[in-house]
Amino acid sequence: MDLELIKSLIKERLYDQALNFCQQLAARRPDLKYAVMRQKSYIYTARAEYKAAVAELSSMIEADQANLGDYHSAASWALCDGQLEQALEWLLIVLKMGEEQNEEWFRSSALCLTAYICMELGEYGEAMSFLDKDESADKDSSFFVPNKGFCEVTDLRAEIQRRAFDAR
Repeated sequence: MDLELIKSLIKERLYDQALNFCQQLAARRPDLKYAVMRQKSYIYTARAEYKAAVAELSSMIEADQANLGDYHSAASWALCDGQLEQALEWLLIVLKMGEEQNEEWFRSSALCLTAYICMELGEYGEAMSFLDKDESADKDSSFFVPNKGFCEVTDLRAEIQRRAFDAR
């Protein structure tokens, strides 16, 4: 019930109230600590406070309480905050966990985002290697890049090739 109220406040965009309720709930129900932290990360991202969102999920990761979705979200918000190396580290964990848990959506998304980050870091060969690993991505598939929007896999491949050529 308490978590549903937080979700309802978020849905209604009553972020300050949701954060206040999160603080109260965390104090009253220590057993919900990590679920509350997860909700706080959603609130922060809705307010475009990516550093705070990353901090919430990073605390969960450090406490070994993060699930596959938490790692993916943490990587996405780190990417929004310009923390490319941190996002890359978490995406590599998403790839491993996604493989172990047979979660194709997370794996495919992580491969594309990892390719994007490698491109941004100037690691063009690595970027292409990650794109080539995504068997589920056809030529017309797209994925969401935080702060950029949807990106076609073919467009990303072309951009990697263009940048690699220009870097020569």
